Amino acid sequence: EGNEIRLFMQWGKDLPAQDLDMDLSCHIIFDEECRMENEMCFFGRLTATGCQHSGDIRSIPNKVGTAEYINIDVNILRQKKAKYVTFVCNAYSNGALSPNLVVGWMDSKHKMKVSERTGVAYDPSTVIHQVRIAQSLQKGLLFGILDVEAKEIIWMELPFQGQLANDLSLDTVKALLNKLNAKTTIGNLLTLKAEAQGLQIVNDKTLADEVYDMQWAEYGKVNELFL
Repeated sequence: EGNEIRLFMQWGKDLPAQDLDMDLSCHIIFDEECRMENEMCFFGRLTATGCQHSGDIRSIPNKVGTAEYINIDVNILRQKKAKYVTFVCNAYSNGALSPNLVVGWMDSKHKMKVSERTGVAYDPSTVIHQVRIAQSLQKGLLFGILDVEAKEIIWMELPFQGQLANDLSLDTVKALLNKLNAKTTIGNLLTLKAEAQGLQIVNDKTLADEVYDMQWAEYGKVNELFL
């Protein structure tokens, strides 16, 4: 909802104070071919097209945990003709991603403040979606993709080896997006049903003899289409 979203990454909760450098980044993809020269927002470039990084945090305070976040303005990205934005986290320190690391996105209207000395406490009620790392993974994780034009976020978990977000193969991302777009949706099935039975599709529920909405789909009645 709205035109802004905030990526976030929190790590180090319940761990003793130490150097533990995890990085949050995003790729801004301006063309359908996902070429590598597309723009990045990361610890080396805090301000990018439509994106503002909170800053590089390389250590954690005692038991509290810390965070990085990126504010994304979808309107600016649409004006600049961006196609996608990938959400990526990496373990810059030795070892893999921290087992208690949490990544996701939240409502950007709630302010978030990070202190390198005292860490951060975020309000879970503002979180829209999160992924918790339950065990050590590889060095990197792609955890979501923003479709700029559609203003939709695709939840996608793709571990990869690499200390930096730039080590992620955008060709792999493109292949996954193409595979996802090729899948048949419930909407496609309903359209086929209407065509096969000579039914007219209407958007106004008050005019419909049969209603297929999100509530219908959530109750797992998709199999009815094949009966």
